[in-house]
Amino acid sequence: MPSLGCGSGGISWRRARTRSVESSRAIDGHVRDEETWWATDNSGEVRNHSTRQDKYPYPPSGTYVAGKFPIELDLSELSTDPEQLAAQLGHGVFGEQLAGTPEPERVWRLTGSLLLDYPNSAPNLRAALFAVAADVQGITVIQDAQDPVGRRVIALEFSVERDGITWREYFDPSTHQLMAWTSTYNGNAPAWEILESGIVESAGVRPEGNQWLFPGRPTNAALPRRDPMTDSAAGVRTATAA
Repeated sequence: MPSLGCGSGGISWRRARTRSVESSRAIDGHVRDEETWWATDNSGEVRNHSTRQDKYPYPPSGTYVAGKFPIELDLSELSTDPEQLAAQLGHGVFGEQLAGTPEPERVWRLTGSLLLDYPNSAPNLRAALFAVAADVQGITVIQDAQDPVGRRVIALEFSVERDGITWREYFDPSTHQLMAWTSTYNGNAPAWEILESGIVESAGVRPEGNQWLFPGRPTNAALPRRDPMTDSAAGVRTATAA
């Protein structure tokens, strides 16, 4: 398994996909399928195979030289120390994100966005974001769980009763990298996001062997017929942040 840093020429590769089932599609038909290679000099490559790029063009496909990778927010000054990172997320440009959303929901949603939506969130930063999210007030930590495609994970769960919504994020137990995400609204079938991640030596190539940061998505893995976190065998709820 590679180091979580992207120094010495390492390039962070990630693929984010919603599943091809009705519950994973937005009302407007958007299905996400993005593959990105990002280096710390903000060079890299994007292959965006998502639907509805007329409405959701980011990130645009292409190969980018240093300084030209299409990032929406500069994350280079964020600390990989969880305590310092938590403080940073409450101030400046990051403190302004999701302004008006009550705490601790704002921190939960902000960490989730940084994990899901920013290819320039380096693996060591993602691990620190896991630690911050796990410490959010009201979080339930579920040990020895499964993600929607059957991989072993630690899951974090957060609910907002007023909106009838529950989010779950699924992390690799060793690297604390985000592997999957689900959102359930008012008891409806959940929306799914499945991730794969690794560190490679050059843009345009996929991880092999120990370049993977966690087990890849199993070939032809079927979606469970129900939310795996409702199955008592899927995990043990061991802690709830006070």
